[in-house]
Amino acid sequence: MSWLEKYRPRTLDDVVGQEHIVRILKRVAQSVKSGNTEVLTHYFAAGPPGTGKTTIAYAFFRDAFGEDAPILEINASDETGVDAVRNKVKAFARTAGYSLIILDEVDYMTSNAQAVLRRVMEVYPRTVFYLTCNYPDKVIEPIRQRCLFSRQRFKRLSSAEIRTMLKRILNAEGLEITEEEMDAIVNSSRGNARDAINLLEAFSTSRDGIDSLLSVKATLKLVDGIYEGVMEGSSVKDVERLVVEYFANGGQIPDFCERFMDNLLSDTSLDEDDITLWMHRIADVIYETSVVEYPEILFRAKIIAFMG
Repeated sequence: MSWLEKYRPRTLDDVVGQEHIVRILKRVAQSVKSGNTEVLTHYFAAGPPGTGKTTIAYAFFRDAFGEDAPILEINASDETGVDAVRNKVKAFARTAGYSLIILDEVDYMTSNAQAVLRRVMEVYPRTVFYLTCNYPDKVIEPIRQRCLFSRQRFKRLSSAEIRTMLKRILNAEGLEITEEEMDAIVNSSRGNARDAINLLEAFSTSRDGIDSLLSVKATLKLVDGIYEGVMEGSSVKDVERLVVEYFANGGQIPDFCERFMDNLLSDTSLDEDDITLWMHRIADVIYETSVVEYPEILFRAKIIAFMG
């Protein structure tokens, strides 16, 4: 059994992160256990991969109805047509008692399939729908309006949360790793719990990949330094030196842009308009450097222009 399955949280108390979601679901589950099923509704979980969207659904329904609660999980990215909704969702929704249908990646469903799903959600009041997606804007408004958390987002786990989760696993396995190795895994996972656990399991059998992870950690620190230099108005020469060092260490432009955007989203000194402006700038960098013969030269020019 993989560590992802072995250490998947069974209850909401076991979940690390997403406190703004878990706190509400705990209250709902407690009310249901006390006999008040009127608090149940449908749920909408939007956010990046590896942030616990599906795991939390299972934990919530088990907390509310016990280990044997009927749960059906369908990956909508595999079955995008109307037939998948009619044949699987409607058949399961007819079962007696309360049941949970987890529809993963509902944003991959066609508009017609989503329209069918909306009608099914209206017909079966004892079926709870828990819909996950990466891109909420691709889900039709009538579905989102029927769900709790339609305006809230699952967040990438913080470094502290990833560290807490990994230490639990290490303690359970009776294993130890160095702080340097832990830092490398935490930084490489970028807030994705699934990636962090897979990396840790890989290290439990072989340390061969640690050098490459430490190299990734070093390049991420360079991106952080460039971000600070651009935002704080450091000298152009200092920032350009970091850019040259980034590429000399094997850094890639898409990885740079992803890390830069992570910094934007966690920068509390920026307002929403500032973040949107910078996101557009980075999107332009990604596109323009993808269509030229010498992308690194253009990239360096773009970074310097940011400081103008």
